[in-house]
Amino acid sequence: RGCRFLLATMDAEDLSSNIEYLSWCGQTLSAEQRAALQVSLPQLKRNYQFARVVFWGRINGTSNDILVAQGHEKSFTFGARRAFISDDGGVTWRELARPTPEEVETASRISGLFTGNLAHTYRILEEVPGHAPRKIALKEERRIAALVDAVDHDTSVIPKGAYLLSAGHEVAKNRSFEGLSGGDVAKLSSYLHLRPAETAQRKSVLQREMEGLLPHVDFLDP
Repeated sequence: RGCRFLLATMDAEDLSSNIEYLSWCGQTLSAEQRAALQVSLPQLKRNYQFARVVFWGRINGTSNDILVAQGHEKSFTFGARRAFISDDGGVTWRELARPTPEEVETASRISGLFTGNLAHTYRILEEVPGHAPRKIALKEERRIAALVDAVDHDTSVIPKGAYLLSAGHEVAKNRSFEGLSGGDVAKLSSYLHLRPAETAQRKSVLQREMEGLLPHVDFLDP
């Protein structure tokens, strides 16, 4: 268990075939987990009327593994992905609320492996100038929420041109996009972060696009 988590992010419909591509790295799903996901993920999609459900990955714990899935709303906009976690091998799911800034800060100070027990409490000491150290507690579930949020922020990427702002000012798939050329596939410059723009340049472009002052442009951070 040298790896803390298995990041897969695969569509529920293609999970059974695509998961095989990860076996080369020694990380995959058990037969029981695959069987459970084939039943529970379509059910999750129907229950919440998602346009798309993906298996996000597995977080390896010292006593149990936590599976993570995400549902995408019909009208896809930034932040419209809802995370769900399962501690019973993918049989049942419960929604994972987004972490607060305080939880993100606390989680960043916790090291070591996950336990796989969502109720496990981590306790750390925070130095307070002129006062005794203050104890801070964080449940494992909230640490997982911070991890999922951080991974999504840093690694949710799309090929340049694959998405655009629709007429309704929503992020939507570009139906005319046919994929990257063979020469562009291996270039970092061919990919953009699928998240709200953070650089000043892209924020300015996005604002003008939303105001209808520009035609389709690159509006995401590289």
